[in-house]
Amino acid sequence: MLKLIIYDLKQGFLANIIKFLIIMAFVLLFCISFRSFAIPAHGHVSFGDYCIQILEGERQVINWTNPEEAKLFNPPVEWLIIQFVIAFATGSYAMEDLNTYGRQILLRSRTRLRWWISKCLWATLTAVFCYIVLYATVAIGAFISGDSLSPMVNEELVLRGDLRTVNIGLEKTEFLISLYLMPVVVSVVISMIQMFLNLYLKPVKAFAIIFGYIALAPFFRSKLLLGNFSMFAKNAVNGVTDINCYEGLIICTAVYIVMFAVGTVYFNRKDII
Repeated sequence: MLKLIIYDLKQGFLANIIKFLIIMAFVLLFCISFRSFAIPAHGHVSFGDYCIQILEGERQVINWTNPEEAKLFNPPVEWLIIQFVIAFATGSYAMEDLNTYGRQILLRSRTRLRWWISKCLWATLTAVFCYIVLYATVAIGAFISGDSLSPMVNEELVLRGDLRTVNIGLEKTEFLISLYLMPVVVSVVISMIQMFLNLYLKPVKAFAIIFGYIALAPFFRSKLLLGNFSMFAKNAVNGVTDINCYEGLIICTAVYIVMFAVGTVYFNRKDII
């Protein structure tokens, strides 16, 4: 079992080096862009300020039947790009492996459950590692630039309106969970959903479904769209919606368990010869 996990982590990491570098490049561009207008006006920013710019998502709750209100929608480009790259990173390795060397490894392991657990663990750790790359890139960039490494936001930027989604009176624990933990949790669960879809569909079709599912979150406020829990701007702590991070943790945990369980049953019955 351990050898299988190590094999998947090694092969999956090598297959995703380019995606990790893409995340680093986009994060650096986002940080440079934000710093270019924040520094001249204020003088310094923090690690938390950078992360909010990348992970805040879309705050505006739009009534799409109202043309004037629809014009106010501002697509969260930064959030979408990060989510799409992570989905791409976790999207195809498992099935590609099964159709190549992985089939021989599966036969030698004598149990499909071990193969499925290993692939689920790989998908989970890959999604987590994408955020480690994101946060590490921000931290290194902030350190080199001489900016604060505080995970909290700069209150003066909030008061000036540069950080439009932040309520200064936020409780610290809820702030940290909403901004730093929920995006990771949601991406892990979406990667698990994608793993499950890959059992039924080709990776390209599964990715198309996940791509559309992620893309809907900025447009609609719904707890069925898990991406809403990933966007700090839509968290209830900002007084905008009823999207709550603690409820999100419960929902995400339940979805992850269901996807793993149903996937286990289906994969045990799947014809892979």
